[in-house]
Amino acid sequence: MKYKKWELSQKLEILSESEDLGIVETCRKHGVSTGTFYSWKKKFEHKGEAGLKVKSLRKSKKSFQNYFGYKNHAKVDHNSKIITSYMVTTASVHDSQVIDNLLNEKDNGEKLYADSAYVGQDHVLQKHNIIDQIHEKGYKNSPLTETQKELNKEKSKTRARVEHVFGFMENSMGSMYFRKIGIKRAETVIG
Repeated sequence: MKYKKWELSQKLEILSESEDLGIVETCRKHGVSTGTFYSWKKKFEHKGEAGLKVKSLRKSKKSFQNYFGYKNHAKVDHNSKIITSYMVTTASVHDSQVIDNLLNEKDNGEKLYADSAYVGQDHVLQKHNIIDQIHEKGYKNSPLTETQKELNKEKSKTRARVEHVFGFMENSMGSMYFRKIGIKRAETVIG
């Protein structure tokens, strides 16, 4: 059976229509299981319209494109290309905000290769005694020097090995999209 995502307005319409037609007939008409209907009804009775909204989903915008749902943050060993740690968050969480959760005591004295999104995380790197190999970032009136560009190029050689993991998932495993509602379910599918 194909999964259908119900809008808030549709849920409210189905709930109100059930008062006239009856629950079973309304569910049959709209193709909703009675279990789903009673779940919606219970949430609506306890919290009103707010109870029918999925709260863990957040929207994020990157390069003028909207992303909605969840994001997987991963720490990958550059030698073996194995994911050693991961964390699932809503799409609105910036990559740099979870770096502290991905690092552990085994990373003490190791190098961290990351893109320029992680600039400004010096306190986390010092806390875990990590050697900074984060790409340097150019700014509007302060572009990167040739030396900085060369350093970034060297760091990219190692970072490319990490990106191979995500390229494999994207190309060989039929993309990285799934349809689950709720962050606990997303963690189960990703983990």
